[in-house]
Amino acid sequence: MLEHVARAGGYQPVLFGHQGQVVHLGPTNRFFTTTQRRALAARDGGCVIPGCTVPPHLTQAHHVIAWSKGGLTNIDNVVLICNAGHASIETSGWDIDMRHGRPWVRGPLIFDPTTASFSNDPAPSALLVFGYVDSFVRFALALVAAMQIAGAGAVPTPWIWVPAWVAGAASTSWLFLAIVSVGATERCNIFTAFLLSVDGLARVGGTVLLGVLAIVLADRARRPTAALIRAGPWPEH
Repeated sequence: MLEHVARAGGYQPVLFGHQGQVVHLGPTNRFFTTTQRRALAARDGGCVIPGCTVPPHLTQAHHVIAWSKGGLTNIDNVVLICNAGHASIETSGWDIDMRHGRPWVRGPLIFDPTTASFSNDPAPSALLVFGYVDSFVRFALALVAAMQIAGAGAVPTPWIWVPAWVAGAASTSWLFLAIVSVGATERCNIFTAFLLSVDGLARVGGTVLLGVLAIVLADRARRPTAALIRAGPWPEH
């Protein structure tokens, strides 16, 4: 009897949980059960796109391997994505990979030039503390460098504060990004991804600018010595 039903195309694999709830459906069903949605909410905690804070009840279940391409309606093939992200996930350059039952997301080049994959696991508190300390140390060192350059008198007045400008711009970008991320509780803040890109570009540009400043300072310090050498032999005492 079961063989006859399978040959007739009416077979669908179904996996039940301990209490009789459906947790696995075969490819003939595209939509998800309430139990599956709860499991996804517990695992993903909301939209899996980095920088998005949309809660689970405002997301859509997205097949990692498309249902039209044979992807199963199982929780190990599905992630939660907000409405804005789900509408453009196929064309925006985001790539989702399931590893050991958990989603890993790789953003487009504009989001992260390193194309690294991110998990939706919460960041360890120690890592967050390190981020704060790192930002504070960078800004403090920039102020010290600015004061040292000002004391040397080798650079015109408007440019002696370049290190402080660079550190201030990076700190402002980071602070604004943090405020926007915390405030985006009801929708996907696509602007957050843009801010991450701007922050990365600001850090790279600041590093290059500081390097150029170091070259200028070295050249200014070398000129008096070179002039003395070209002046000829020094008088003997």
